[in-house]
Amino acid sequence: MTLRAINSPWPVFSGPEHRLWWKDCPLSEAVRTNLPPPGEPGTPYRIDITSLYNNWISGGAFNHGIMLEPETIGRGTHGIFNTFHSSRAWNEVNRPRIIIEY
Repeated sequence: MTLRAINSPWPVFSGPEHRLWWKDCPLSEAVRTNLPPPGEPGTPYRIDITSLYNNWISGGAFNHGIMLEPETIGRGTHGIFNTFHSSRAWNEVNRPRIIIEY
C-alpha cells in the first residue's frame, strides 16, 4: 500500500445518499510507498506517520487526513484488497487510533 496525504477537504455532498464518492477524492501526495502487508485478520496494522504529523504541526501542510491506497489491484473475479474499520466501527477495539510516543 501507499500512504497518501490528502491535500484538501474531501467534500461530502448532501442528498439522499449523503456519502463520500471516490470520484470526488481530492488530490493527494504519496508520503510512503511499499508499506508492509497487513498481518492476520483482526490484528493491528501500524503505520509510522511521525514525519507527516510533524509537517502538520509545523504548519508545512494542513491536516486533511490520510488515505491508504493499494499498489496492486486484483485481476479477474477476485480482487486483492485490505479491509479497515472506520472511526464509527461498532467495536471500539477496531477503530483506528493514533498513538503518540515521546
